[in-house]
Amino acid sequence: MLPVGTELPVSEITDYDSMERLIQRFNVETTNRNLGPTIDGDLVGIRDALAHGRVAANAKDPTNTMRLLKFSKPVHGRVRITLSEPLTYEWLTQKVSRVEAAIRVVHTAYLKITQSASNMP
Repeated sequence: MLPVGTELPVSEITDYDSMERLIQRFNVETTNRNLGPTIDGDLVGIRDALAHGRVAANAKDPTNTMRLLKFSKPVHGRVRITLSEPLTYEWLTQKVSRVEAAIRVVHTAYLKITQSASNMP
């Protein structure tokens, strides 16, 4: 494993683009090179909600179901709720399945690229 502080060249792995930009770039390349399905851009919203959202629960709710909340940037001292999802096992399992499907899409495209590269003279 590489220790903290190691410097590396910028590459496809170390690129500092946002997840949204990486998915856009992948989808363009996948389409242009006919590598298979693209990645659902909605995964960015899921990632953002998990990374930047807030977890809240209503003490008066008998189920005490926690919710994942995400808010807009403030405008004139007010925010708008942009996401409100029950934070349940089923919700999380569904999102994990979507991420796993996206990983398989990337892996399949990678295999096609490396396979075609190995067949080049």
